Amino acid sequence: MSKLSPIATIAYDATVTKTASKLSSISSATSASGTLGAAFGELMVSMGSAYALEKIFTHSRIPLAELWKPKLSQNEGFDFHTVCQANLVNFGEAKYSGVISSYKNALVQAERFVDDQKHNMDAVHLMHLVDPVCMNNLVAKQFGVVAAFSIKGKRPNLVFTNAVQRAIALAGKGKAANVYLIGVKK
Repeated sequence: MSKLSPIATIAYDATVTKTASKLSSISSATSASGTLGAAFGELMVSMGSAYALEKIFTHSRIPLAELWKPKLSQNEGFDFHTVCQANLVNFGEAKYSGVISSYKNALVQAERFVDDQKHNMDAVHLMHLVDPVCMNNLVAKQFGVVAAFSIKGKRPNLVFTNAVQRAIALAGKGKAANVYLIGVKK
């Protein structure tokens, strides 16, 4: 945050302070109970997916949306963001379930968010966090979507095959330049 303008710094500092406390309580509750709840599961999928994109595809991670969006938790849009080597912002939607594989929910919600222009609503924040070239690409409707999801079941390859089929259908609609799928198995 030290590289941000003074106005952006005070705004995000206030948001981070409140959200960090909330995230800490989610982690503490998970640690104390020994069970992986939905709130922690979604954070795990978000953070793990952004990290995977960074390590495998050399994306740059942007701090979790929970930390910079003004809403304390359960933000009103995408959960995480990365920037790929093509200078495209990738908008990630993470879904966790301890019962089912959640790829369908992640893809459906990501598409709905794009249809609702939530990626454009993030632009007012992203302009402080990414290179102007990325913002110019976003204005030109060049961006990516990431569907990150928990995998539950004995046949993760089948789950991923089904997710790929749905992602191909989404990509075929031309709503995003890139569509990434990330399955997280605990």
